[in-house]
Amino acid sequence: MRAFAVGCLIGLSFIGTPVALAAPADVAPAADADPGNAVWRYLWQREGWDPGQGAPLHSTDPAAPKIIAAIDALTQGDTAKAATHCDEAAALAPNSLWTLLAKALCEAATAGGATGETEARQALAKAPQSALVRMVLAEALGGTAAPEKALSQWMIAAALAPEHPLTQIKLGQGLWLNGDKVAAQKAFQYALKLAGHQPTAGAAIGTFYLRQQQREAAAEYYELAFQTRPDDASLIHMLESLYINAGQPLKALNVYERAIAARPRVWPLYMRMAGLAERYAPSEVPALLDTAERRFDNDPVILTQIGAIASDVRRFSQAEQAFQRALRLDPKQVAAYTGLANVYMQQNRLNDAVAVMERAVAQQPEFGEGLHLLGVLALQQSRGPDAVRYLERAAKANKGAMTTQLALALAYRAVKEPAKALDILKQQTEQNPRAIQVWLSLGDAYMDTKAYPSAIGAYQKATALEPLNDAAYYALGNAYSQADKSDDAIRAYQRAILLDLRSLDARNNLGNVYLRRKQPDAAIDEFERILTIDPGYATAYYNLACAYAQQHDDEAAFKLLDRALILDSKLRDVARGDSDFDSIRQD
Repeated sequence: MRAFAVGCLIGLSFIGTPVALAAPADVAPAADADPGNAVWRYLWQREGWDPGQGAPLHSTDPAAPKIIAAIDALTQGDTAKAATHCDEAAALAPNSLWTLLAKALCEAATAGGATGETEARQALAKAPQSALVRMVLAEALGGTAAPEKALSQWMIAAALAPEHPLTQIKLGQGLWLNGDKVAAQKAFQYALKLAGHQPTAGAAIGTFYLRQQQREAAAEYYELAFQTRPDDASLIHMLESLYINAGQPLKALNVYERAIAARPRVWPLYMRMAGLAERYAPSEVPALLDTAERRFDNDPVILTQIGAIASDVRRFSQAEQAFQRALRLDPKQVAAYTGLANVYMQQNRLNDAVAVMERAVAQQPEFGEGLHLLGVLALQQSRGPDAVRYLERAAKANKGAMTTQLALALAYRAVKEPAKALDILKQQTEQNPRAIQVWLSLGDAYMDTKAYPSAIGAYQKATALEPLNDAAYYALGNAYSQADKSDDAIRAYQRAILLDLRSLDARNNLGNVYLRRKQPDAAIDEFERILTIDPGYATAYYNLACAYAQQHDDEAAFKLLDRALILDSKLRDVARGDSDFDSIRQD
């Protein structure tokens, strides 16, 4: 294109055609910025990128501070504030070229109509050879929203300033939007050549293609920008998003590989790549973690995070190694203690987990999270008094922590102190009235004391908070069942099953309600459905035997009971006193 070969750099910052006005005595001229640079930066930022224009120039325009403030407000999207600054600039220098351009941009950013065009054309009359004025006039004419009007101004601007990447980018956009895609691509390529090693042009072109839903082209130009700036976080995230949305996760992983190669000591890159690899290429995670562990082998904080990632992908040996090394480097790295304890818990090594957390608490006696975890471990090991002791200390260290309060209430229930549990849970309903777990825990505590109407009320509150929570309806069904409200219990259990078709406990308890109502056919239907889902559900065999015993089908009842006892010998003692087997007990 001819515009690429001819023309001279005219008017980029109006150095060649300054509009010098004497500054009033009470207005200090801008000493550290120039309106021309501010306008260029604003136009660049409209493309989604800040080029960082280098050292600003001085200006003798008395309205310069107000004009720059207006442009800054436009950059931030505050058009009302920008308009106010434009009015203030007009009061100081109504005929200033910069004031006219600022007002034109304000109008373009709000209404974009003839007023903006009028101001821009007045500026054009003052500086007809300025590429910047042409660029502003194109914006006032509608810019990319009206490319058929703006294209001629972009073409003139590109001819006036052929060495400025932005003029070529805007020319390319105008050509593309007017249907000349071949010429547009040439303009974009020329802009990249002008930009040299700066990623500005590539990113701006990529953003334009992205807005046109041309994702492959967008990725191509973002890649060009990324090649010159592999450490640029915004480019990395954009390429990741493009490749993931295009169903090309391996390309996204490759972006992070290249970024890590360029900056091997930036830990967040490893973290994000590990997250992607865990989802899309699990086999890549071990090598990545090994590399990270070697490069950060003296940083206890990063080693702790490596351990956490390894734990998430169930590489327990590597997680344990990373946590242990972190603790050797810094014995007070409490997060490493917690992570190591969680690794042991996932491996059912509860005693090891307890030992680790006791070391953590010895390091920091008021370590609330460690005390909480020790309490939870004590509950899992049925050590109620120890659980109470640890969780009471955790509650003091973490005042207001709802999870600790709920765990403490559970510990009080374990040691048969329901009044203390209820006091805590009632207080939590006042402090966290919309937390469903609080209401479920309160209902459970009422069930312990056989206060079934109160339990029903708590569970109803939970179902109101989360109408799609199957566990809440299951608990409500249990409360209705214990209160001998079988119709309500059936409805609650059926709702729980509807929300989770694999809710085997809800089906089992629903079948029990039918058994109590002497409806063995309905009960048999529920128990048989359980066994189609889980053939090893011992209680379903037992209850199915009860149902057949109610129907006096002795042979079926014996076979099913025998199967239940094979799966769970503890059911033998239950069967001895179960009235459902009275009809076959003498056989």
